Amino acid sequence: MTERDLFKGLPEFLAVARTKNFRKAAQGLGVSSVAVGATVRQLEERLASKLFHRTTRRVELTSAGLLLLDRLGPLAEGLEETLKDLQDRRAELGGTLRICVQALALETVLDPALELFAARHPGVAVHAEIREGRPDLLTEGFDMGIRLGEYIQSDMVAARIPQPVNWRVVATRAYLERHGRPEVPKDVMAHHCIRRHLPGQEQPYRWEFAINSRIIELEPPGKMTVAAFSTAMRLVGAGLGLGYLTESMCRELATVADIQEVLTGYMPPPNYLYTYFSPANRENRRVRAFVECIRALDSVPSP
Repeated sequence: MTERDLFKGLPEFLAVARTKNFRKAAQGLGVSSVAVGATVRQLEERLASKLFHRTTRRVELTSAGLLLLDRLGPLAEGLEETLKDLQDRRAELGGTLRICVQALALETVLDPALELFAARHPGVAVHAEIREGRPDLLTEGFDMGIRLGEYIQSDMVAARIPQPVNWRVVATRAYLERHGRPEVPKDVMAHHCIRRHLPGQEQPYRWEFAINSRIIELEPPGKMTVAAFSTAMRLVGAGLGLGYLTESMCRELATVADIQEVLTGYMPPPNYLYTYFSPANRENRRVRAFVECIRALDSVPSP
């Protein structure tokens, strides 16, 4: 049996076996039902086995047909998957993906996602910028962003990242020994606080606390107001005041400074980071691929 004879008629057989209908099989193959019927008959003659019981109302597989389907089906699926993989490789992603991200998402989300994305899609260049506040993705030329839900415009397509963002108030042991430990939220008003100022906002970032299931906001006092979390962490680690940082930042800071948490019973419920993009980028393959990489991060530590 030649190689050409080996495969001849098998696509038609599979189409009929899967649909149990010569007309539907022909439609799927883009040929006439007469042509499908003739090809299947030629296959039966070559194999010397009847593959289908045909009546005017139904088509059923014979025992020989069932055997052929049982053996051929998995091979055909494997071949289809291989061909799809080859097509996907030919359609490798390229171009540039522009991302804007809040600083608190850098180490816990962006960095591991970038590592995975680079391995999966080496042909794509990535341009990531730290932006606080509410940047306009379209106006500023970004494809997507990562930030807390409260900073995302309502007309964006957003998906929550499962890992929570837990906030902590910390200071060095030396600072607390000099200035005392705040026992309730209002006590921070008598302390030196390392404040953060977000671009585009007139007032420094307010610290949130939970009291009797109610969220209150305090504008912390202090002479040190910075934009970057990294700067705030260094100032807290130097013993210059209280800091309002995420759990992961506190873990990092604890490796270089003797810090302690305060007001642990008054911290608010966790926030969540989101991936988001304009509806116009819903079909952007680079955006979709990066979101898939974030979803693949099964063990992202809590920020």
